[in-house]
Amino acid sequence: MKKRVTLEKMIRALKKVAFIGGVSIGVAVLPCLITSCGNDPLKPGVSKTVKLINDLCQKCHSLDVVRDYEGDDWKDVVDSMIDKGTELNEEEAADVIAHLEEGKSF
Repeated sequence: MKKRVTLEKMIRALKKVAFIGGVSIGVAVLPCLITSCGNDPLKPGVSKTVKLINDLCQKCHSLDVVRDYEGDDWKDVVDSMIDKGTELNEEEAADVIAHLEEGKSF
């Protein structure tokens, strides 16, 4: 004898599956959303200035372009980037310029 499955029973079963699936996805995604909020923490051993150089410079070009300059070029280069829209306050700009003029790695 075959069981008769009504449309109403099928809809209830599908709603349960959809609810459980939605909750499962939410539970899986929530930790990713929580950890991606806010400021990126600095990796151990990486200064705020190095993070600025890596994040801001690479918005428009690769770091290979950054390696083409040296010494006294940096003030003009950084000022030019600020004129083009790079968001650096005066203190950050001074830190970036000093870091790059000293030939430190990034």
